[in-house]
Amino acid sequence: MNNYRFVVMGLCFLISLVNYMDRSVISFAIEPIKQEFGLDNASFGLVISAFALGTVAVNAVSGWVLDRCNVRVVWTVSIFFWSIIMMLLGSIHVLMIFLALRFLLGVGEGVNFPAMNRSMADWMPRGELSRMVSFGLLGVPMAMLIGAPILSHLIDANGWRWSFISLGILGVIVGVILALLYRTGPFSMYSAEATQRHLIPWRRLFRSPTLMLTCWSFFAFGYVLFFAISWMPGYLEQTYGMKLTTIGWFSSLPWGLAVVLMPIA
Repeated sequence: MNNYRFVVMGLCFLISLVNYMDRSVISFAIEPIKQEFGLDNASFGLVISAFALGTVAVNAVSGWVLDRCNVRVVWTVSIFFWSIIMMLLGSIHVLMIFLALRFLLGVGEGVNFPAMNRSMADWMPRGELSRMVSFGLLGVPMAMLIGAPILSHLIDANGWRWSFISLGILGVIVGVILALLYRTGPFSMYSAEATQRHLIPWRRLFRSPTLMLTCWSFFAFGYVLFFAISWMPGYLEQTYGMKLTTIGWFSSLPWGLAVVLMPIA
């Protein structure tokens, strides 16, 4: 049973991979979406921000729920939810509904990384936790390394709507895999006694320099990552007139280095 942690790590990798392909696909569909809904760059920013608002709205709540409920149930429901939203996004022709669905997509996908953190804490021995987290998170750069050329060619060949629908179907498949394979970890703390024993006052959290500096560093990292996966392909297409398929290969370059460096770190 102890070796089952490698299965959990593989699930984290797979779900992170699909999650970030879902997040980044819109960056390769900027121009066709703008044309279809009659948007300029500023208006398209609202489409991007709607997703971020959904993620912010659910982060704290999802962490609280995951500390008290079955991880497999919460995680599986969130994957099915965001996958259905992805398929709907590929079918909607009304801008306001499209914006609302982008918000709901953020709500669904915002559960993913709190769930991953909870599963890692439940399954991984303390001495190898950082190593296992790095392998699980490899799904993020791998999503761009292989996803950028795949998604750009898919959109170029079949249009942006079918790319959204295809990713939604892939998400449903991954949700089924998680539901069938995930088990409660040996280090899980669902009992009231265990929860009380590890309780930390909120005031202490917000007064922790380490935690606050970690939050700020993650904010800086997230800002750069947000630009890279949301706007960079569209910027290259608009400013330099690059073909979408060429942008796909070009966009994958930095992520190859991340795939190498993350496990080392």
